[in-house]
Amino acid sequence: MSEEGAQPGLAALAAALTNDYSEAAALCKNEWFAKARSLVLQLVEGLLRSPESALPIAYEQFTPSFDNNHNNREIGLDLLLLWYRDVMSVHLDRKESVVYGDELGLIGEQALQLSLQQAVRMMAVILDAKKRLDAHVNGLSVMEQLIIRLGGSIAP
Repeated sequence: MSEEGAQPGLAALAAALTNDYSEAAALCKNEWFAKARSLVLQLVEGLLRSPESALPIAYEQFTPSFDNNHNNREIGLDLLLLWYRDVMSVHLDRKESVVYGDELGLIGEQALQLSLQQAVRMMAVILDAKKRLDAHVNGLSVMEQLIIRLGGSIAP
């Protein structure tokens, strides 16, 4: 996909989300997908600074961008899940499996702040949010609780 002009970061993410080449290529060409990746990075940077600074990002940008349909919310949570999987991979010294490879510095910074157990707990929180969305719980409520729980997972 990189050969077709997709940004390297987008190509790796799309490949991690789907095994279908044409679907991955379509994601890479979708402007929304590039914005979604950027919003996930903003959110994790906010969580890295403090959970309180992540809440405005969640309310003003993250949730509205992912709330217009179920598929977008799923992709948003999957992108977030992949981020914390990358944090876990850095802890396990498996940098070759990192999907957000162009953000290795930020991932490493977050890996220093989070223990391996905290990264795993954050992944569990995201998976729980995905289940709740599948059960048709209010999307905004799920996202609010997700950010609060992710912020709580950072606490020692």
